[in-house]
Amino acid sequence: MKVTVSFGKTGIVVPCKDGRLRVRDLTQQALQRYLKTKEKVRQKHTTLPHPLHTKIT
Repeated sequence: MKVTVSFGKTGIVVPCKDGRLRVRDLTQQALQRYLKTKEKVRQKHTTLPHPLHTKIT
């Protein structure tokens, strides 16, 4: 079984095996996945050079 937890407009899918996962644990896993995803997106955006900041020679 999978549960989708929403953080604003972002939905995070958390597998909860046979449905015996406590809400507390489900929330904790969802938050960890959300923060990890948010960090990856932030890194992706900061590593790409912005066209206005690119020096053309």
